[in-house]
Amino acid sequence: MSKNWIENYQRLVRFLGQALGENHEIVLHVLEEDYSYIGEIVNSHISNRSEGGPLTNLALEKIKQEDYKVNDSILNYKVVVKDDKVIQGSTFYIKDDDDNLLGLLCINSDFSKHKNIAKDLLSLINIDIDHFLNEGEEHTGNHEVEILSADIEEIIQEVIDPVLLDPRVTLTKDTRLEIVRTLEQKGIFQLKGAIVKVANLLKVTGPSVYRYLQEINGSESN
Repeated sequence: MSKNWIENYQRLVRFLGQALGENHEIVLHVLEEDYSYIGEIVNSHISNRSEGGPLTNLALEKIKQEDYKVNDSILNYKVVVKDDKVIQGSTFYIKDDDDNLLGLLCINSDFSKHKNIAKDLLSLINIDIDHFLNEGEEHTGNHEVEILSADIEEIIQEVIDPVLLDPRVTLTKDTRLEIVRTLEQKGIFQLKGAIVKVANLLKVTGPSVYRYLQEINGSESN
């Protein structure tokens, strides 16, 4: 794919934002060799994110699992925004001619207004829409949840038990090692600035986090 693919997809993001309307957030995630970032976002009021922001927990995990090698997209999964509102998300994998992953095109749709209208109408005949919605989720079997966050620290806190990250808790080396291992498995270290954030949360230095990663990668390769 040519070098100007980013500009082409930025135009596509803006078009989709206008065509679908304000209840649909359109996001372009760009994956560089050393880090990733939001390259374009429209209707960002839905998640309160901005350009330059990090990838989500679900995106990091799917990239780590190399899901893009067997699928072209992820459809209709739950997305949680900051006020705990649940919306619907879908992601398209942007790949080059050799199937290398270049980026992600995401659509996050807020159907809460439609749901409220339907709820009011069905309440007139004493039917609970939530019952049907929950029943539908059970049959689809899609229980993946994406957390939309503008801050790396919040993404880390979604992965690690908050008790372990309490500043008053003293962590052993083994516990810190397991925390780093979990974050590595979730792909957190693909985020720019993750090393510094993790070091601060674990109350260690950046080089210590690098040593933990080397120890983990060394043990897994044996």
